[in-house]
Amino acid sequence: MIDKTWNGRLPTYTPICDICGKMLEMVGSFDEALEEMELAGWDKQNIDGWENHCPDCLDNTQCSDAVKNPEKMKNANTEIKR
Repeated sequence: MIDKTWNGRLPTYTPICDICGKMLEMVGSFDEALEEMELAGWDKQNIDGWENHCPDCLDNTQCSDAVKNPEKMKNANTEIKR
């Protein structure tokens, strides 16, 4: 997810991994948050709403199948531990 918070009168945006909760640095716009995620090697997918995943979770074998093939995992009736 990308968390939007207010710093006084200005919004700030923080990318957060939807699996482990790892956070990237707070930035000043949503587009900057997307750019930071791309530069850090994060993945984003629309799985019942947008989800963001850090490289550590993408490399984790327990999570990687669900991240790369969410429909396959849903059909297998498998839960992802978060």
